[in-house]
Amino acid sequence: MNYDEWNEVKKAINNKDFVSNAKIGKVYWVNVGLNIGCEIYGKGDNFKRPVLVLNTFYISNNKAFLGVPLSSKTSKANKHKIIIIDKNKTEQALLLNQIRIFDNKRIISLSSIKITNEDFCKIVEKINKEVIPRTSVGTH
Repeated sequence: MNYDEWNEVKKAINNKDFVSNAKIGKVYWVNVGLNIGCEIYGKGDNFKRPVLVLNTFYISNNKAFLGVPLSSKTSKANKHKIIIIDKNKTEQALLLNQIRIFDNKRIISLSSIKITNEDFCKIVEKINKEVIPRTSVGTH
């Protein structure tokens, strides 16, 4: 892992002229980056990882999306990981504890990973139940 290499990639991302439009329910290859501690990081020269778009936003005139990173390491499902079979019949792990906002400039391309509408609804339901539980303030 090299933060200097990631910094150069990040500068190029920030200077992109063309920005893709993220679409809810689609999976994109995203420059996730080289992050800190338990934060998920991207792989390869572009520090990339597939990310499922959960919602889209406009923040200070910039397009952004709420996304959940995916992993091909599907062992050990738990309350913060959901395993699905995509439309290509490949197991995918959605890392629910890594949900975050991504600027659309980080999008590299559309992934070949396809999520069914049924699985997308199950993912959102699990996020609402396990990641954002409905509890009273101050009970944790």
